[in-house]
Amino acid sequence: MLRALNGRRTTRSRLAAVTASPYPIFYLFLLLRVGGGAKVSPAAGSGSRQLEQRFAMEPQDQTAIVGSRVTLPCRVVNKSGQLQWTKDDFGLGTHRNLSGFERYTMVGSDEEGDFSLDISPVMLDDDAKYQCQVGPGRGGTPGIRSRFAKLTVLVPPEAPKIVQGDFMVTTEDREIELECVSVGGKPAAEITWIDGLGTVLTKGIEYMKEPLRDARRYTAKSILKLTPKKEHHNTTFTCQAQNTADRTYRSVRLKLEVKYAPKVKIAVIGGALNGGRILEGTEVRLSCRADANPPDVTYRWFVGEELSDGSHASELVSFFLLEDLRIVV
Repeated sequence: MLRALNGRRTTRSRLAAVTASPYPIFYLFLLLRVGGGAKVSPAAGSGSRQLEQRFAMEPQDQTAIVGSRVTLPCRVVNKSGQLQWTKDDFGLGTHRNLSGFERYTMVGSDEEGDFSLDISPVMLDDDAKYQCQVGPGRGGTPGIRSRFAKLTVLVPPEAPKIVQGDFMVTTEDREIELECVSVGGKPAAEITWIDGLGTVLTKGIEYMKEPLRDARRYTAKSILKLTPKKEHHNTTFTCQAQNTADRTYRSVRLKLEVKYAPKVKIAVIGGALNGGRILEGTEVRLSCRADANPPDVTYRWFVGEELSDGSHASELVSFFLLEDLRIVV
């Protein structure tokens, strides 16, 4: 009974001390804050309770270009266990310098609970899934693991090449194929064809992609099927390649020489009356112009069905019936 009385006196004394304190409300607030603010875990083998570990910030999926720098965030509150990062479920180590992984570092400070993973420079091999893990802490607090974060590494494609080279000779109205190849892009390069007038070509194109041995990068191919015309002679076809890693177009060009048959035009250059009329039996001067590739042509004039002897020039002066005239080039 004496102990009970003493306990009551002690309790009354504490209450009196709180009431007499100049900051009673603040004192009670502190008691409530400590007693119910954070999750706690029972300590092994004792009656004390430990604050549970939790993430204040977890890594998110990111995309990076080869050669750049990337940081995967990880911040932990009430950290008491050992922390490590994993890459495709392989542990990278528990020290900040991550020895053995020269391009990897855990940045931040212990005081702030910041253990973000910094990777520089990014390489294709860094394309993987990452996780921040904290082991069991003091007093038996359970370990925790962050969500998985996928790091996608992009690689610009190599400069494109046209398989047929930079110059090609062909013949009018005979279908040809031009093949453009761009290697090593991740994702595969997008390929565009442009003709000599600056027009983007969309018809007669076949596109395909093939994975390289690393199963991450690709070879992209684009085949342009074209039926050349006279208008294509001495024009340039351009192949451009780019992907999301580098939107700057890389290009290669091919010059096309088209051989075509003569395109003939005949004109009256003398002997015509006003209005273009010609009187039968008068002297008439005719001009023949032929556009051809190769440009070396031989002219032959015919009057009716008869070959005009010695008339191999581009002009003819003669007396004849106009309806009997024909020309062969």
